[in-house]
Amino acid sequence: HIGWGQQTRGGRRRASTARTYLRPAMARAHLQVVTNALVHRVVFEGKPDRSVYNPLGAVHGGYAATLLDIACGIATHSSLGPSRGHTTLELKVSYLRGLSEDSGTVRATGRVVSVGRRVAFAEATLHDGAGRLCATASSTLLVFDVELFAITPGVAPPTVPEDVAAPPAGTKSTASGIPYRT
Repeated sequence: HIGWGQQTRGGRRRASTARTYLRPAMARAHLQVVTNALVHRVVFEGKPDRSVYNPLGAVHGGYAATLLDIACGIATHSSLGPSRGHTTLELKVSYLRGLSEDSGTVRATGRVVSVGRRVAFAEATLHDGAGRLCATASSTLLVFDVELFAITPGVAPPTVPEDVAAPPAGTKSTASGIPYRT
């Protein structure tokens, strides 16, 4: 299904970025927000353990990529207005040093390079517990307007028209809602 959504939402209510993004991130076992989100820059810490190892016995590269993508995305989001949203268009990660549970607490720092009307650019670095650079990332993000609406207690939010919410004729949807042709 294709439908409308609001970028900064908690449940069915408009929510702050902290409530929608940072608090859930802080609840994750391997990710901890250690500084407040500042406009244009955020810092995350995590401690990799064997649960994020790949079959070759090292931390999976996706762990570092996830931290770097989150750092770029939230740095960008913190610089947008309340009716603006974003999504990652491209993430380029360069791995410089492998991670293991002996790497200690790793720190991902994201900063905004530029935010335009339609596109934003951000960078992030990942350092291990000894301060050694382990990975870098550059990200291109699509910036877009988000339709906002007021939530009135006892009043249901607007619904998506049936012709927009339904998949096109001759298609079915996967469990994740992605349409495909039959």
